Amino acid sequence: MKNVILKSSGLMISVLAIAACAPVKPVATTPVAIPPAAVVIPPRPIAPAGSYAGMTIPPLDADGTRSSPNKNLTPDEIIWNLRSAYTVAAVGCRGGANENFTALYNEFIKKHSKYMAGISKNIDKVYQSRIPGNAGLRARDTDMTNLYNYFSLPSVSDPFCDKMLAVAYDWQSLPATQFEAYSIAKLPEVDAIFTGFYDSYVAYERALAEWRMKYEPNSADGVTTAAGASSTGL
Repeated sequence: MKNVILKSSGLMISVLAIAACAPVKPVATTPVAIPPAAVVIPPRPIAPAGSYAGMTIPPLDADGTRSSPNKNLTPDEIIWNLRSAYTVAAVGCRGGANENFTALYNEFIKKHSKYMAGISKNIDKVYQSRIPGNAGLRARDTDMTNLYNYFSLPSVSDPFCDKMLAVAYDWQSLPATQFEAYSIAKLPEVDAIFTGFYDSYVAYERALAEWRMKYEPNSADGVTTAAGASSTGL
């Protein structure tokens, strides 16, 4: 009986060993579907306050800065252009602290009329040296009209009026001998209000074009081109 048991035990051990060496079949699994990541659309770019579609934007000059009637001027022209900005502000800035503009401007003109008349005559001579005779004076009149229109941009009236009110108070206490140095320092600050606005509008147009190409590729309303260039060609 012991021999039989041993043989049976040996057989059992052999069967178990063979079973242990048999390959294990993989268990079939069902693939789990992973949902696509949600597309987060950023807000549509917002136009600068006071802007509108298709507005005319001054081009860039060769130096890469925005074209402006306040660039490349003689010292007399710089003084006169700042004085022209003062004229526009005195006429157009109203309400609150701006109510003092008219009185400040009239006092300034009365006090410095002779000095400003001399500046104006010097500029006339510059124009007539470029274009002889009355044609030179007419060219200056045209440039002055364009300058007044430039300073009359409604989109930046608030910062423009604030800046020019500060200039008005400064000029009340300045002697005429300091007008040149003061104007050379201040005219670029005034001009930056306008060129900065135009630059921000061009940046907005480009950002909007890029946004549309990515999130609204089939949309077009004429504000920008498909390539992202300004509608004004800038």
